[in-house]
Amino acid sequence: MQDKQLALQDKRLGDFSAVAGIDAGRFGAIATLLAGLITAVVVVFTFSTSSQAVAAAKLEVEPYKEKFDKLMQESKDAVTDVNDTLKMAEANTKRHLSEITRLHDKIEQIYNKAVDRDAKHKALFADAERRLTPQTAGTSAPPPDPANEAALAEAADKAAKLPESERGFDEWYLIGLAAHDKGDYLAARYAFNRAEDIAPDIVARARAMNSRARTEYIDGKYDAAAALWQRVLDSYERLVPQNPELERQIELAQFGKDFVQGDLG
Repeated sequence: MQDKQLALQDKRLGDFSAVAGIDAGRFGAIATLLAGLITAVVVVFTFSTSSQAVAAAKLEVEPYKEKFDKLMQESKDAVTDVNDTLKMAEANTKRHLSEITRLHDKIEQIYNKAVDRDAKHKALFADAERRLTPQTAGTSAPPPDPANEAALAEAADKAAKLPESERGFDEWYLIGLAAHDKGDYLAARYAFNRAEDIAPDIVARARAMNSRARTEYIDGKYDAAAALWQRVLDSYERLVPQNPELERQIELAQFGKDFVQGDLG
């Protein structure tokens, strides 16, 4: 009896195991199918989501791309403008450099002419002043160099044609020397006085005073001549150490003063 019951239980257990095995196989297949469907859904969802993200990103980037393209074009235009400006600047620089060179050459020519004129004037001054030097009684001034005398007259005539407001020290001094040569002592005094007033430095001023004093002396105005020479000595003798060029004018003033004092006893 018990044996039959045990056999029956074993059969039931076997049947149950068989059914369970079939159900387990079916469940595994269903699970596999379900996993595939889930994977497919995930893939589709992922692809769909990525496409949407890309589309959204494009929409977000589009305005910046337009701004970037605009900035790039502006940069290209700016580079073009800079290059054009550089070319223009280079052309202007060359033109200005050419003009500066031309002006420099012109200034150099003017300077060289001025230096040459000054050298000629100094030669005329020296020759005329030599003739202005007071002479001892019974003697006459050394004769002028004909070439220098003609050059002095020509230079003085040219200076006299200028308006008075445009005459410098050299012009007035030349006029004074030429007037003295002609014996026009009044005109010489006036010209030397004007030269003294506009002298560029103390050496030129002392020179004009010395020449006016010589004119006074030659014209017989001994007291006036002596007073002028004394003025030169009082004003500039102490300045010789600082300005050696004054030494020659001091020597002339001292000589003239001694000479006129000798004449006056």
